[in-house]
Amino acid sequence: MMELTTPSVLVVLVAAAALCLIALAWFRYRRQQHADRVARSAPASITPYLESPDGSLFFPLRLPQGEALVVGRGTQDVDIIIPTAAPRSESVSLRHARIYFEDRCGHAVIEDLGSTNGIFVNGRRTPRKNLLKDRWTVSLGEFELIYRDGESDTGPVGP
Repeated sequence: MMELTTPSVLVVLVAAAALCLIALAWFRYRRQQHADRVARSAPASITPYLESPDGSLFFPLRLPQGEALVVGRGTQDVDIIIPTAAPRSESVSLRHARIYFEDRCGHAVIEDLGSTNGIFVNGRRTPRKNLLKDRWTVSLGEFELIYRDGESDTGPVGP
């Protein structure tokens, strides 16, 4: 049987300590990799907005709980004013529509306020109200905007 001398015990202890430090570093590295992967896959929380297809117009939709934003060409009682110099803005009524967040369905909703030229979502005339989802095209008469909220629509889950 081999006797352990003080120098050989010391070598074994140093090697064990080194292995522990390597294992600890590896676990920290893997945990950081996982955290980075989760952060990249999580959707960024953004304020919903409307923008023109060419990106020249940008309207943030800061929707306070239980309140709505009115969209139109008018300057009184309108929260989002469509510039009269914008192409096709003449088809937008002074108070064309309102946008609000519907708690029951979890989406923004656009509602026609009795406009002359109506509302279209993705090219189809809508009834009085319609949901809005990320990247959907909203037309106030012939004036086109794109709704953005950063939420991807993956469709229903399950069979």
